Amino acid sequence: MITADRKAREEAHLWRIRHEEGLSDTEQLQFREWYDASVKHAEAFIEAELFWVRSGDVEFQKTTLAELERLQTADSSQPPIQPVKSSYRPPNFSKTVTAGMALAAMILLCVIVLSPSLLFPVGDPEFERFASEKGQTRIITLPDNTMITLSAASEVEIALSDTQRSVRLNEGAAFFDVASDPSRPFLVDTAFADIAVTGTQFDVHLRDDLVRVAVGEGSVDIAGDGIANAEGLAVSLTAGQSIEYTSNGGFSEIAEVFPAELAAWRGGRLIYVDAPLARVLEDLNRYSSSPITADERAAAMKISGIYDASRIEAVLEAIERSLPIRLTGTGAERHFVSE
Repeated sequence: MITADRKAREEAHLWRIRHEEGLSDTEQLQFREWYDASVKHAEAFIEAELFWVRSGDVEFQKTTLAELERLQTADSSQPPIQPVKSSYRPPNFSKTVTAGMALAAMILLCVIVLSPSLLFPVGDPEFERFASEKGQTRIITLPDNTMITLSAASEVEIALSDTQRSVRLNEGAAFFDVASDPSRPFLVDTAFADIAVTGTQFDVHLRDDLVRVAVGEGSVDIAGDGIANAEGLAVSLTAGQSIEYTSNGGFSEIAEVFPAELAAWRGGRLIYVDAPLARVLEDLNRYSSSPITADERAAAMKISGIYDASRIEAVLEAIERSLPIRLTGTGAERHFVSE
């Protein structure tokens, strides 16, 4: 069982990204001081390594798990174990966000209460459609410097007015880096839930059966479809939190999310922790040129891993190795069958 606390885990993920991008001599010393300061830090860093390692690297997983077990059973006075380094290279998003936008997102924690009248005001403005192709992401920059990153095979409609900024997410996923403007709230409408903010960074995934929202910076309010004005039925999320909502089951429990996880799909990485195979295939089909399906039993099987969306064949092989299933069919259409 992992004993590292949340603060240590978040710091570990941030250090890992910086480590992969390259540390200066000074930063190397700072990292060693942080790592050596506490067994919890060492545990958290190795947990982060294990979480981000590419699926199928059995030897890495064995080595990492062995070191984690040693850390958890060793006396805290013993010398810390040298952290393991993987080959993952996360993108450097600092180049794509201006300093002003980043500062605004960090200092603003303003949230508004949802109301149906805010979603589409009288004189509903005209919406403009934006879409991304299969296997490709697309960045949309609005006049107010808000940036929207569309995942593969995703679609949004955007309308701007003097009083608000409205987005409809019709399919797929999008990451929002919202420029602060308290006089014009930023509203995202989906098939299942509505999200309202004035300035923040958050991620929205829309699936056939649910919508998932994760917040990187700032805070958001989420209300289920049709209950936006019902008192007590809106949920507030702050940085480092995520939640799912379905029309049948309502809200899930609030879960934690790391900044590195939010950046993953924008760098072509798909991350799953005990996710049904059906959900994984739903995502893969936004990148694959041919459909990938599974029988009912296989679709319900749970899987965890980090996959490279640009290497579909390698992903399918990794899934086949991880579960008691086999892949049938040709390149035109593949199908997982339970054994």
